[in-house]
Amino acid sequence: MPTNKCIICRKIRSNFTEEHVIPDAIGGRYVIHTVCKACNDRLGRKVDLLLTDHYFTKFFRLYQNLPGKSGKLPNPFDGTHSVKGESDTRVRLELNEDGHLTPFLIPKVEGPIEENGKQRISISIDSRNKESIDSIVKKICKRRGLDPNRIESREIKPIESHPWILMEGSVDPTKYRIAFLKMAYEFAATELHGYLKDPLGKRISKVLLNGNYGKEDEDWFFIGDGLDKEIMTTVGRYLNLDGHSHFMILADAGIEGTLCLIRVASFALGVRVSERSGYLTDGFKVLVNRIDPPSVEVLSADEVIKRVYRISLPMYQLWIPNPHDAYEYSILRQEPGTKIASIDGETSFYDRKGRIVYEKVSQKMEQPGIVVNQVGDGEKHLVFDYKMDEELFIRLLPMNRFYRVLTIRVTHDLVGQLG
Repeated sequence: MPTNKCIICRKIRSNFTEEHVIPDAIGGRYVIHTVCKACNDRLGRKVDLLLTDHYFTKFFRLYQNLPGKSGKLPNPFDGTHSVKGESDTRVRLELNEDGHLTPFLIPKVEGPIEENGKQRISISIDSRNKESIDSIVKKICKRRGLDPNRIESREIKPIESHPWILMEGSVDPTKYRIAFLKMAYEFAATELHGYLKDPLGKRISKVLLNGNYGKEDEDWFFIGDGLDKEIMTTVGRYLNLDGHSHFMILADAGIEGTLCLIRVASFALGVRVSERSGYLTDGFKVLVNRIDPPSVEVLSADEVIKRVYRISLPMYQLWIPNPHDAYEYSILRQEPGTKIASIDGETSFYDRKGRIVYEKVSQKMEQPGIVVNQVGDGEKHLVFDYKMDEELFIRLLPMNRFYRVLTIRVTHDLVGQLG
């Protein structure tokens, strides 16, 4: 049987199972196979459960129609609640198979009250229990030591009521965060080359192995309060945060190190996964986990840009030696039939002798080492300048004039979002 090192306990193991980085109970589809069975089971009990059973997550699962392993949807309104103005009246909010909530009145007994030498008992029950009135009366009489055979009369009166229901609930403000630490660590360990040797990564795996962290860890690891979507601002324009998807973004944050920004269920939290930067050559990497229909993909920054932006035709800053030549160029560009030489719709680049160097401008733009400066960053547009590191010319037809290119400017228009 093959053996490998578990990324949690960091021991050589032979029994590995599927580990859902984002818990499958909330629609997680990103699966790894580098966590041993013992650690996987422990993470499920001690870590994932703090998120999947969180009060806010139950609302999310109900809204997204995500049942648990039992096949049932979670009921965030589980338990008994009181009615406004009637503290002794108790109700339940029951969840039907369609995920709709229905109030259910818990039987309430008042009495016995002495009236004219007789005892009167008032019983309030839910209308759905009206067929069980006799059995309910017998149970109440038995509890109170009364003989049900001595009941002389009874009166049933329907009561229409649409009460305000008062509920109390407790919300864990911090414990669930260890589940985000787990997600961030497992994503980094899978997607960042050499991360398992990272000092902070080793520290995180130890925290996950023990199942708890201290105040010092909390202050260092986590960014944000867990509910603030603003932490997603840096890449939020690319993401549909109101859709049916989870997102995880590994981002190079310079002196802050490497961060993992997570938008899962109703939460948004940042996790520092390393004190060093440089793991990500193009700035960031995005995991898109769609819930309905279920799917998952990991995209590089370049792939994200290509997916959500439409690139306009390049514009060129040219070197024209004097005002006379500049005026001549502007006149030539306006003449009918004037065009820049191209192949398959892309501008061709030439050397000083008129020989083609690059058939298409994209070949130059994709060249390793070319200097690219972002000169515009609007909400709907990105503008990049590509600085020429060699002498290249465009060819103006039909005059066959050549003009040297200094800069290629490309505008990206935002046309969609991920998720």
